[in-house]
Parts: sequence; structure tokens; C-alpha cells
Amino acid sequence: ATMFTQLLTTAATALLLLGGHTQAANIYTAFLAAGNSTTGISWGTLVVAVQSSNYNVMGLVCMDLMTNDTADFLCRAAGFEDGHELWDRNGVNFSEHRISIETFVNVYGGRFALDYVICPPGARQLEDCQHRAVGSSDCNYAEGVVLKCKAKDDDLDSTSVLLFQGNGTRSSNGTVVLYGRRRMGLLGAQGVDDTTAEVLCREAGFRYLVSYNATKYV
Repeated sequence: ATMFTQLLTTAATALLLLGGHTQAANIYTAFLAAGNSTTGISWGTLVVAVQSSNYNVMGLVCMDLMTNDTADFLCRAAGFEDGHELWDRNGVNFSEHRISIETFVNVYGGRFALDYVICPPGARQLEDCQHRAVGSSDCNYAEGVVLKCKAKDDDLDSTSVLLFQGNGTRSSNGTVVLYGRRRMGLLGAQGVDDTTAEVLCREAGFRYLVSYNATKYV
């Protein structure tokens, strides 16, 4: 079971949201992973989730055509505003600062979400960059990008809102997971009203809220 599956299946009463996209949406979440950790780190293999009405892919980023400007953007996408300190790939050194090939296969399905990413200086969103079609790549594990991002204390405390189904798949209809650099956890449903649910849905990258409810089994 993945870390998401383990987290979701141990929930008591968690909040579920159903969010909606517009056709133009191009939503992504990025984080760094090393060993079994995905929180509290600024140096690791980059994992990115790209989602829109046409695709929903989570995987690594291939180092093809990698530049310092692209590395800066990818660190900013992962929540580190000051950009990168260094970049490398899974197949070179720093074994403690990358995921294993077993994790690549078992947790992330052996997938690359992005390849041939080229970003201009100061890029702020994925749409500013060029890349191959999402999910299209001929890269192998060793070519996954490893980033060391310039971190401040508040960078490591930043939190994303993600929605997951019980099998650990990101979805527009799922349990709310608060995903921080130091920790992750579920959001209890008690006290959540229409306004709160709407805000959470927007924070998760959706244009509007369709519905929400509480569940004991997720």
C-alpha cells in the first residue's frame, strides 16, 4: 500500500469534496521525495502531479534539456520561492536524497509526468514552459530530476490541499489531505460549512465546488 492508501484507510471521519474543472484548467502539484519521506525536505527526487479535464498524471520529471532556469521554476513549483541550489538526477550520487527504484515503480507506477521541460527565467506556472505532452516520456529511473532547493523555515511549513481516492489516486472527488513539507494529514469534517468547503476546493486547484460530505470509510 502507498503512503496515501495507508493514511486514507486509517481515517475516522474525514472530509470528502467533489470539485470541478473548467476546460482550460492545468493544475499541478510538485514535491520532493527521498527514501520514504515526502515532508520536511528540500533535497530529493522531484515528483509532479499534473491534472486537467484531459489528464491526471503523477510521476517524475525527466532531466532531458534541464537548465538552471527550469530548476528554479521546479523548486518554486514545489514551494521554494528562492529557487534551486543544485540539480542532478537519480542515477548520480546523493543516494540519501533520492527515491529508490522500488519506490519509483511501486509508489509512482514507474511513470514520468513531464519530459523536455524548458522554462524561461522567472517562470511562475507550468504554462510558461515548454514540454512534451503530459505523461509522454522515454526516460528511465536514473534520468529523474533530483533538486536541492533553497529553503527557509516557512518554505518547509507550507501546506497544499490535495484530494485522494481510497487507493491513493489523486482525484477531483476524494478525501481532503493537507500535504505539508513537514507532515501530512486528513482534515476532520466537523464544523466544515459551505464556505470552508468552497475555499478548500479552490485551494486544491478546482474552479468550483460540486458537493462535500463526511465519511467514516474512505
